[in-house]
Amino acid sequence: SSGINAEWPLRPGTRTREPLVGITMGAEQSKPAVNFEVGAFKVDDNGEPYFQMGPDTLRIPMTLHREARENLSRSVRDGAEDYTVNSYMFFQGGRKNRRFDTDINYVIFRQESYFNWLFGTKEPGLSGVINCDTAESILFIPRLPESYAVWMGPLRTPDWFVRPYG
Repeated sequence: SSGINAEWPLRPGTRTREPLVGITMGAEQSKPAVNFEVGAFKVDDNGEPYFQMGPDTLRIPMTLHREARENLSRSVRDGAEDYTVNSYMFFQGGRKNRRFDTDINYVIFRQESYFNWLFGTKEPGLSGVINCDTAESILFIPRLPESYAVWMGPLRTPDWFVRPYG
């Protein structure tokens, strides 16, 4: 047993099941953190993080996104005739769409496909940068005023984003 609560309980008031476990990523951390809600991010028995939409669905290892960033960096660096050393690539993730002038989401949010391929994130409003020389990446999270918590509930801190995306 990996110490992970692998149950998919019913979400209150619905017939939908959703995960209630998350992971802690990073080379210095070996044990998964449990009992915080990050969606469908989990860790396997070897401590490797992965994303899974639900029971009996495919596991997507988070290393897939790191490898995609490395491959893209190498392709840009090696494929451009006029490549400039210390170049960066900027990517903007998806944004939430509001219904007319209200605070209601018009559609269920889906992350922009290429951004998801490179960073593996599922939250709206994110941006990222990849260094073409080293494939190191930086994920930019939205900085929201504390007053947003009145309508949106507790705001996600930078530490919250480190857990699934390290």
